[in-house]
Amino acid sequence: MDSFPHLSQALQGIPRPVAALASDYPALTAIPPHRHPRARLVYAESGIMTVKTDHGSWVVPPERAVWVPAQTEHAVHAKTAIAMRSLYIDPAAVPGLPLSCAVVGVSPLLRELILRATSLPHLYDPAGPDGRLVALLLDEINVLPTLPLHLPMPSDPRLAKIARAILEAPADNTTLEDWGERAGASSRTLARLFLKETGMTFGR
Repeated sequence: MDSFPHLSQALQGIPRPVAALASDYPALTAIPPHRHPRARLVYAESGIMTVKTDHGSWVVPPERAVWVPAQTEHAVHAKTAIAMRSLYIDPAAVPGLPLSCAVVGVSPLLRELILRATSLPHLYDPAGPDGRLVALLLDEINVLPTLPLHLPMPSDPRLAKIARAILEAPADNTTLEDWGERAGASSRTLARLFLKETGMTFGR
């Protein structure tokens, strides 16, 4: 296990377009909110984790990854024991990177490239085989397919309180009527606001 976040922050100044880091964590580990000057691809080689920002929550099952743009504050919660593999990508070296968070699919080729990247020396030779591997890795990242595993966070304070409670206890079966009594709003009002702010119903 790395001494996160200290090691990950130390990698931000590496004079290479990509810095890779392998990190293993036990179940229920919570990495507090932090940000990086580089974009980050957070990959779950095994286990399930959730990446959270002020704008939503991204569930990351095995063989998926989350794209986190540079300077985006995010926290990571391990639902199970996880083998986390992170790529830190210099936005200045790779123009056109996505500007919003998303869960992305990881092809078998990209998986092997990520794993290989975590074994490279941090100061790999950009003109040698390692540099060519990184170039192929970046080509694959540029065509990543996004997946619908985003839970948007509503901005209305009443809805945000409900959403946070559900994220903390997904098995909670409190009805919208009960939430309405606690929030001081009718269930109809809450249902309308949920759909308007998140694009999905409360039940979904």
